[in-house]
Amino acid sequence: MPNQVLPKQADKKRRLEEAAFVLLAQSDDETPITVDQIVQKAHVAKGTFYLYFHDKVQLIRSMIADKSSQMLQDAWIKAQQNAISNHEERFLFMINEVIEYCKQNPSLLKIMKQNLSWNMIVDEIHQRHTSNTPQWMNELNSYLHELGYSAIEAKLLCFMMIELTATVCYSAIMLHQPQDMDTMKPLLLKNLMKMIQHS
Repeated sequence: MPNQVLPKQADKKRRLEEAAFVLLAQSDDETPITVDQIVQKAHVAKGTFYLYFHDKVQLIRSMIADKSSQMLQDAWIKAQQNAISNHEERFLFMINEVIEYCKQNPSLLKIMKQNLSWNMIVDEIHQRHTSNTPQWMNELNSYLHELGYSAIEAKLLCFMMIELTATVCYSAIMLHQPQDMDTMKPLLLKNLMKMIQHS
């Protein structure tokens, strides 16, 4: 019986997060979505919402962390599948995959920019994986350690690189400023590599 309950619980949580994602993608800046709208879209009782989340902010934070972590993990897996063994080339490949994903999924960019900063997302991912760090994060930390960075420096640098990538993607993809993403990408990748070069 317990084995049947857990998948149902996971499904309801997923439905709430997906409902919030769709509503946020469709909403404008002036009209915030409500818990009532989320549960109606997810087809669950309002009481069910509070079994998983304290409030709407926690749900949005959880949803963005899930999608962001999966995006980065998928990029790392693709790098593996392409047999890219060099750390530097793998890192650049991953960032390129993230950029291409953002180009194809502008709704995620919009939601992240309007609701949370990337430092909150990175913290959320760290908290979720205290005993099982995602492979992409282990890979990046290992690379930074090899370059001479301490653990705290690696975490801070990881935040800065993700923050920069997310900001440039949002501006270039959503606002077409200061140039389109294809124009910005080579310069972004070049400067990300400069950031991690340990003096």
